[in-house]
Amino acid sequence: GSGAGDGPSWVRAHLPDDADHAQRYLYSLYFTLTTMTTVGYGDIVATNFTEVCFVLVLLLQASVVFASLMGVLTDLISTLNTASKVDAERKRILSVYMTWRDVPRNLFLRVREHLLHRWAACDGNDAFEHEIKNHLSPVLKKELCYHIYGHSLRAAP
Repeated sequence: GSGAGDGPSWVRAHLPDDADHAQRYLYSLYFTLTTMTTVGYGDIVATNFTEVCFVLVLLLQASVVFASLMGVLTDLISTLNTASKVDAERKRILSVYMTWRDVPRNLFLRVREHLLHRWAACDGNDAFEHEIKNHLSPVLKKELCYHIYGHSLRAAP
């Protein structure tokens, strides 16, 4: 009869007449993945069932690798966005504080410059340092603090 099933089609051109349900499913999956992965339908194509099975495995592996890479990239971008949001929030809070205290612009800029440098240099280690100190005995804590701050203490008038 007439209708959507008449005429040439990918299924008729590539699927053997005696194909069982498994072969039909795998050929369909091959066509779908080839389409979805946008590899196209070039001159070199799978022409028999063994080749279709091989290409299916290859396409599935490529899809998993692609999905994994996209996940890693998404996580990386998210981490970078989070870090920049933390920095922006620190700057905002500093600005609000300096405005609240009516700090002169020149002093504000010097304090901001110093803190930006310190925040970049510490990179979260200051919180870890505080945690470490809390777990030390008083003697070890004193020695560590003297090592860290001794130069500044000796240089003070």
